[in-house]
Amino acid sequence: MDPSDRVLVDACLSGDAEAWERLAREFTPSLRTAALRRLRLLLAGASEADAEDVLQRVLARLSADSGRVLASFQGRARLATWLTALVLREATGLARSERRTRARLARTEPAAEETPSALSDLVRREDAARLREALVGLPVGEALLLRLIYWDAVSHAEAARVLGIPEGAVPDRLARAREN
Repeated sequence: MDPSDRVLVDACLSGDAEAWERLAREFTPSLRTAALRRLRLLLAGASEADAEDVLQRVLARLSADSGRVLASFQGRARLATWLTALVLREATGLARSERRTRARLARTEPAAEETPSALSDLVRREDAARLREALVGLPVGEALLLRLIYWDAVSHAEAARVLGIPEGAVPDRLARAREN
C-alpha cells in the first residue's frame, strides 16, 4: 500500500475538508472515465451524464455515515484501484437498473381513451411508440422523470419523492431532460 493513500484516507475520515477536495480532484478524472467505459460497454446510449451520476453516487457513499465506506479501505490495493472497483460496481448496477427500466417502459402503454376511433387509436399508438423510443435514449433518471410527469401525470412533489431528489430540482431536471 502506498503510505500516502493511508494518510489521505485518514485525513478524510478525520473530517479534513481539504483532504476530501484532494481525493475528489486527484481521482475524479480517471473514475469518470472508468464509469463511462463500463456504462458504454453495458448500456446502449450511455452518456457522460450517466457517468457523472455514477461518480457522484460513489463520492456521496464515501462520505455518508461519517465515511463508513471510506473507512472500509484496508490498503490491500492502491486507493485508486479500490475507488475504481467501487465505481465499476456502481456503474454495473446503474446499467442493470436502466436496462430494467427501459424494458418496462417499452412494454408499458399509456391508458387508452374511453372510446377511441380507429384513427385516434393508431395515432395514440404511434405517439406512444415514438415516446418510448425517445425515452430509451435518455439517462434513466431523465426518462423516469419525464414518464412520471407527462405520462403518469404525478405532481412534482411525488416525482421528487419517487426519484429521491429535492422537489426544487424537478423543474431544472425536467428542462434538461426535454433538451436531450
